[in-house]
Amino acid sequence: MLFNSIFKVSDLEIFQRKHKWLIWTKLKQKSVEDLMNYKLNVFCDVTLATELDEIINLYIVYKVDYSLQDLKELPIGNWTEQAGLRVQVRGTKIERRSNLGGVQVKSQTVFSSLKFKTIDENRLQLLMNNSYEKYKDNLPRYTIVLFLNLAKLYNFTLNISIADEWGSKKQNGEYSGLIGALQRNITDIGLSGFHRERSIPFLDFSALLWKNRPIFLYRSLRPFASAYSLVLPFSRSTWLCIFVMLGFIAFTLLIARRFNRSRREDCSISGSCLVTLAIFCQQGFESCSSRLSERIILLTALIFGLIICTFYNSIIVTLALKQKLVTVRNADDLLNSDMKIGIYDEKILREYFETSNNSLVSKLYQKKIKGQPSSFLTDEKGLALIRTSNYFAFYGSENLLYKTVYEKFSMNEVCQLSEVELVEPYQVPSPMRKNFFLKEFINCGPVRLKEIGVVARELSIWYPGKVRCQASPDSPSVTINCLVIAYAIYCSGLIISIVIMLVELVVFNRRKQQHASA
Repeated sequence: MLFNSIFKVSDLEIFQRKHKWLIWTKLKQKSVEDLMNYKLNVFCDVTLATELDEIINLYIVYKVDYSLQDLKELPIGNWTEQAGLRVQVRGTKIERRSNLGGVQVKSQTVFSSLKFKTIDENRLQLLMNNSYEKYKDNLPRYTIVLFLNLAKLYNFTLNISIADEWGSKKQNGEYSGLIGALQRNITDIGLSGFHRERSIPFLDFSALLWKNRPIFLYRSLRPFASAYSLVLPFSRSTWLCIFVMLGFIAFTLLIARRFNRSRREDCSISGSCLVTLAIFCQQGFESCSSRLSERIILLTALIFGLIICTFYNSIIVTLALKQKLVTVRNADDLLNSDMKIGIYDEKILREYFETSNNSLVSKLYQKKIKGQPSSFLTDEKGLALIRTSNYFAFYGSENLLYKTVYEKFSMNEVCQLSEVELVEPYQVPSPMRKNFFLKEFINCGPVRLKEIGVVARELSIWYPGKVRCQASPDSPSVTINCLVIAYAIYCSGLIISIVIMLVELVVFNRRKQQHASA
């Protein structure tokens, strides 16, 4: 009667829930044979108690899978009236029951680049070799390798198949693809990273396996690649203050010379401007007045020019030693810059930018993405625009962008790349069906693999992190483009002087003619 009730309870799979069961029996062997037919699994807490010669012996009983007939029976202690309860249990439940021999775990994965429809032993060996189609579908391939290591750790069999797609919701409420297979219990776990969606109630998630770090990648200016290289050391407001100060010095010098009334000194506006510019550029001045007021003006102007020029020259030298000039350091700088942006064309990223509650993401979408049909691009097209433009940033996951950079960018181009984080990096788990009885093993297994170095080794193989610049730190060559402003100033002055000279000649000839006629 008792075991009939237990059999009904096992049909409800209540043994798989977090209850502790104690079964008292006088016929131990008969009870063990009966329990073989019940739906027990590896995480059941079922203790069998039987009395023999006034000693009550305690046994833990479980099956690695309720579909198997092999019932595990482990003695854990006993109870006597004199000594009381004596129980010896070593290690955690996962450590004691880590041998899952005979368990078949069904899994599916999804490939976006590789055109595999099925996986046999030969194709599995190709997928595990990183030199084959390097960095293509690296996340599902890394997950496959990690779960194969888990299969070795726990001695279970991992059956791998390929789904056509991740899956989308149908009108009848069911899902297609991998998600649909998890919904219908066709598969136990998905071997690929998955963004958590709490709106899908039949999914559980494994331990965090993969770091997703979305970034904006753009090409920084080289220090002397711009036509404005000579004005880079100072901001616009600083240059404005300098010119205002130079104008004030020229004005005070003009007033001082006008009061001096010396015939030896040029008291014109142009003469005062030339002297001020010569002092500022540390070229000195033609003569020194005997008046104390003018000497003070000249001395303070000389010190002012010395300080400004020293700072300017030191910043120029510093820029010459840099391999790139970073002008956008965070998402706020990107929002306020003239830089155009592109987004990796992926459904998740489209929905994220369109529906995000993050104020910065929302402003970025409204200002630079919305209404721009060319904003969502493939990774190859987006990175091609980075190579050809200094005012374009492309958004995607770090491992996606850098695997293309690794394949197609030269080291000189790599050294010019800079990145900006829009959101904090986050971990990506793998999906599994709800109430999967090996969930605790799947979650604890990567921790063990991490302790023995397997996770770090596989991540170094499969995760294409940031490509490091390995160029020599030699100073860049100064091209004609860097000195455009200097040539422009001289040429504009030359043109103005020629025009004024022609005007003066015309005026002089007219006055000469008028004087001759008079």
